[in-house]
Amino acid sequence: MKYLITILFTISFLNAGITDVFKIKKAQEAFVKGEYNASIEAYSKVKDKDSRLHYNLGEAYYRAGRYKEALREFKAVNDKALEFKKLHNMGNTLAKLGKIDDAIKAYEKALKIKEDKDTRYNLELLKKLKNKQKNKQNKKNQKQNQKKQNQNKQNQNKQNQNKKNQNKQNQNGQNKQNKKQNSKENKQNNQQKKNQQQNGQKNSQKQNAQNKNQKQNSQNGQKKQEKKKEQEQKQNAQSAQKKKGEKKKQKSALGSVKKVPISDMELRKYNKMLDKRGIKTLLIPLQNKGAKSDEKTVNPW
Repeated sequence: MKYLITILFTISFLNAGITDVFKIKKAQEAFVKGEYNASIEAYSKVKDKDSRLHYNLGEAYYRAGRYKEALREFKAVNDKALEFKKLHNMGNTLAKLGKIDDAIKAYEKALKIKEDKDTRYNLELLKKLKNKQKNKQNKKNQKQNQKKQNQNKQNQNKQNQNKKNQNKQNQNGQNKQNKKQNSKENKQNNQQKKNQQQNGQKNSQKQNAQNKNQKQNSQNGQKKQEKKKEQEQKQNAQSAQKKKGEKKKQKSALGSVKKVPISDMELRKYNKMLDKRGIKTLLIPLQNKGAKSDEKTVNPW
């Protein structure tokens, strides 16, 4: 590497100006000492850069771990004499940046120029790494897919469980509502039945009261009729008794009437009045019972 840098320095010195010679020399000395950032600074100050300076600057950036800048400088190299080294170092730089596929392509292009043990080793190493990463990625993807499937399954189970719980809650709610409705209906039916029984009892009591009143009224009416009949019978009896008494009294009065003899003048006067009416009456003197046939005791009327 030391001899390579010396050769490159000599070539660069021939092409560069006097001012750039000291900058390039300073950059090369810093590179040899491992002071890569100082080397980068010195190389960056060179105004006219050819492919060799871009290559050396790319090397300094690569050693400093600044891979993006190194890749930029390697891509700027267009000298066919440096094409193999350019592609080899680009492969290394791309590998450091994690661009495995691009690094593999760079190595394959370099090997097409010439066969190199280190380049071949790096290519095979990257291919193994790629397969390993691919397998790892596949496992990771499988794991993620499995995890995703498990998650989906869990979510599905959770959804099914939630749906089941929801259905159960709805069923419980419906059953509770139905039970409440049935309880309400039973309560209403019991209340209605109770009201009907109460109404029936009231109607029965009312009917019994009416029947009792009717019976009482009938009994009162019958009693009144019987009492009235008794009163009528009593009144009839009293009336009959009174009539009987009156008849008895009249009879008694008739029996007690004193017979007063009619005078001859009155008899003639009476007969005269009868004659005027055209009624002929023959008065036959009656004999008192128990009286003796004595002329003195005979009453001619």
